[in-house]
Amino acid sequence: MTGPKRVDGVLESPLDVLQEAVLTGARVDMKVLGERQRGEIVHELMRSFASQSYAKDIAWVKLGLLWSFVMKNRIYKFCGPHINNANDFLRELDIGVGRREIQNYAKIARVFGSLIQTTHVPIRKLVMIASVVEDESEEVVHEWFDKAVALPTGALKDELAEFKGQTPKDACSHPQEFRSLWFLCEKCGAWLECVQESPATLASAEEDNF
Repeated sequence: MTGPKRVDGVLESPLDVLQEAVLTGARVDMKVLGERQRGEIVHELMRSFASQSYAKDIAWVKLGLLWSFVMKNRIYKFCGPHINNANDFLRELDIGVGRREIQNYAKIARVFGSLIQTTHVPIRKLVMIASVVEDESEEVVHEWFDKAVALPTGALKDELAEFKGQTPKDACSHPQEFRSLWFLCEKCGAWLECVQESPATLASAEEDNF
């Protein structure tokens, strides 16, 4: 990554140079840059991650709107003799999205449409809460949307668990009898549950043997 250069007589900014470096995959020696330059690069990269994430999430919501339109008007019936139903239509599109997933995006667009136009919430959080609030009042929808804005993903999961009458992770003492052992296969990366008895069961069995 070199210093600023002139383009049509205008001095190119360091951020313009950064964008070019990102697009070309150039290597940047951060050690030779000043503290201010390093700060600008870090800030701009974080801003770019956030803006691209927002664009991605909006794109998913728009896909949901498109799907809702297709289903409401049964557009798939007019796409040729080889398209018999909505699943065939989705396979024909070949966009790498399954029907359940795109239906989730359609649900998000329907439930949170007006809210997500002004406030960005990662779509994974909206997927988590959409089924909980889709049939609730506008007040409840706003309440859960605000929680999705304010809480990190883990804390939001705990809120959902508590709402459903389950034990949140942060409130669970993880009793021995409810634990299970898992092993990682380093060859394929799969997690495998240990088939042996749990520690609590083994301890109980040992006591019975005495």
